[in-house]
Order: sequence, then structure tokens, then C-alpha cells
Amino acid sequence: MIDSPVTIPTHDGKHLAGHIRIPDGGGLFPAVIICHDFLDSMKRELLVNLFLDLSYRRFVVLRFDFSHHGESYGERNETTISRQIDDLIDVINYLGTVRFVDKKRIAIIGHGLGGDIALLCDDFRIKAIVTIGTRCRLDEFIRSYLGEEEIRRWRREKTINYDYLKLDVGFLEDLSNHDVIAAMRKKNIPMLFMHGQNDKRSPFQDARELLSHAKQGTIDIVENADHFFSDPAHRSYLFETLGDWLLRHLHQ
Repeated sequence: MIDSPVTIPTHDGKHLAGHIRIPDGGGLFPAVIICHDFLDSMKRELLVNLFLDLSYRRFVVLRFDFSHHGESYGERNETTISRQIDDLIDVINYLGTVRFVDKKRIAIIGHGLGGDIALLCDDFRIKAIVTIGTRCRLDEFIRSYLGEEEIRRWRREKTINYDYLKLDVGFLEDLSNHDVIAAMRKKNIPMLFMHGQNDKRSPFQDARELLSHAKQGTIDIVENADHFFSDPAHRSYLFETLGDWLLRHLHQ
């Protein structure tokens, strides 16, 4: 097993931090890219454990930090949805240089906002998408963090400093440029929407709405599971379910 940190070049000459695992045995393998949640990083325990689990199922697996997050370049306050979509395309481009990757079998897994980025990314190389605890509307996503008065102040003062949330107004303004449901309606690829029934960050009803707009959709709402599938039994079920689903759709 190749297990290594990687530096991923971006289209504008910067870099993203990532970590890749490649199975032993030679030949070409389907690949999975894991996208982290809002203000999170690739080091989230849920994502690290998922990364390891999928690698043993003989996928090339890559987790990475979006720009302005974790070990990637930039200050967090400068991030936007548009930039994260570009980041994901840069990561797909990087996978195209890895000789063990079957470029015709690439899937994206996104946790929380990472799932929205996967759904918004218009790239023909994406053959399957899995979302975990993902909202269907970006305006409701940001309002799960901030109230209306705080958002008005954000627009007025051009920046927001609220607990750990520090962002320029460009992030807020960019949200209106992206419609998750409209983007996913254009896709005709398999999609799996996994969601915890007890997710306090993102209501499970969003998964049902995403399903209603998917051309090839499957849903699994896990009873009593939270946003991070913290309970070991819930997490084990998550990994087993999405792993089996990916095997069916990519190992063909």
C-alpha cells in the first residue's frame, strides 16, 4: 500500500495539501476523492477513518484540504464556494497524473458543504457522488450558522467575526452564484445521499429533497445518527453502506 502526503498544484500556481493511498498489486484502480465540510479539514476523524476503510476496498483514495483550510495555502477568511469548486477540479486534474488511477472511474464523497461542492462541480470525469449530511440550499446552510441580523452586519461591515467563523463578505456574495439543485439536475450519474436522522447541523429532510431531483439517486437516512456519525455502530454502517455502493458503481 502506498500511503503518502501529496502536494496538489492549482490552476493559478498555488498548492493544496492532500494525502493519498494506493492499493498494492499494480494495474488501474477506481478512485475516490473525499471533500471535507465547512471550516473543517481533511484531518477530521470521520474522514480519516473513511479514507482508510475505502483504501482496503482497493480504491485509490485521496483526501485534501480546500484552499484557505488546514494545510493548504491561503487565509480562511478568503474562501468562497467558487474557489472550492475550482479546487476540486484541480484535485481531479492531479488524479489524472497518478498512473494507477482509472480516469474513467472517479467518485466524489462530500461531507456537509463538501457534498454541495461535489454536486456543484461540473466535470465530466465525475462518475458517482456520495453526500453525507449535506444541505440542498446554500442560503439555508449559512443561516444555520448566522442569524439575519448577523448576516446584515456582515454585508455592512464586509467581514464577520463570530466565534470561529471569520469570513470576508465575498463568501456571502458568492453563495448567490450557486444553485445546488439546479446543478445536480444536470447530472445523470449515480448519487447516494446518506444522512443522520439526528443531524443537528443539517436536517435529514434535505437528503430527501436532493433525492427528489436526482436522475439516479439512492438515499439512506440512518436512525439516531448525528452529523459526524459519532457512534461506532453508526459509523460502521456508514462505511459499509457507502463502500458497498461504490464497489457496485465503480468496480464494474
